[in-house]
Amino acid sequence: MLPIGVIIPTRNSMSLLPAHVDMMRPWVANVAEVVVVDSASEDGTSDYLKANLRHPHLRFFQHPPGLYQSWNFGLAQIQAPYAYISSIGDSISGDGLAHMHEVAERLKCDVVVSRPEFLDAQRQPLHGRRWPPHDLCETLGLQEPAVVAGLELFVFALTNISDALLGNSASDLHRTTSIQARPFPTDYGTSGDAAWGLQHALDIRMGVATKVFSSMLDHPKTYNAREYAVVDLAGRLVQLGIETAQTKRRGDSALDQRFRAAGLDALLSAMTENLAAQRKLERFRRQHIPWVLNPLAWQARLERASARTKLNRLKLECLRRPGAISAAGRTGDLSGGANNY
Repeated sequence: MLPIGVIIPTRNSMSLLPAHVDMMRPWVANVAEVVVVDSASEDGTSDYLKANLRHPHLRFFQHPPGLYQSWNFGLAQIQAPYAYISSIGDSISGDGLAHMHEVAERLKCDVVVSRPEFLDAQRQPLHGRRWPPHDLCETLGLQEPAVVAGLELFVFALTNISDALLGNSASDLHRTTSIQARPFPTDYGTSGDAAWGLQHALDIRMGVATKVFSSMLDHPKTYNAREYAVVDLAGRLVQLGIETAQTKRRGDSALDQRFRAAGLDALLSAMTENLAAQRKLERFRRQHIPWVLNPLAWQARLERASARTKLNRLKLECLRRPGAISAAGRTGDLSGGANNY
């Protein structure tokens, strides 16, 4: 029995539910509990799960619609030491869950992340996609599970700001007490997990599993994107990163000195420059004239590319500075891994 509680958040999920339940069947009997959090489904989702999902500790809850609100509610119900979010359409193997649990216990992690395989609607592989867990593995040259924490993890949160540091939550395992103490923010649209990473990277121990044992399905969402629209989301995330750095450094002279030694002030400044370059290009793209016909738009595109290159260069410089970032003594080729911002 794995000491893991599984949360299944649903909202009108019938189109994907039969396949999802089939993918859970090989391992669901080996977890400690299952919590279904449904948000007013009208397509028979709850009835299907009640008829087809079997577990001795299965509980059903209704919760008002809200992506991270439902996640937080479900996580609050978990009593097992570890929590896994089984989002509909995404899958994981039983061996994968067991491996992440072993890594979390051995390395004493708050969360273990892993790289998913990306699939299209026909469940065929999608190549070329990279998320923060890919960046962690490639940039740090990880061949075996490892811990990333402190300023080192914060650097990855800052330079993957448009994606979640956690990657796909259906590829991760959380220590229950840790995630219950640090719920997902609910005011960043569908980027609450990205905001979570910026808020908590300096406070947690993140384990990185180097094996691939889960998949993420590219499929239409069951929610209306307008429900989660946020004005200037990129700007808000950049500001959150800056404010987190300021707050953590205030009153902690040792941390402030490490920030300076690592060159993180230059990295934060480069984030702002990168955002400005992106906004400039987007203004051209919103004009009636196709941007590809405008020489000024091409110039803005070059400026954005230059800003991204600078940000990635500063990221690698921060990670290379001995003693300023990590005391883990980790070695690896820090030549790869472009930022995803």
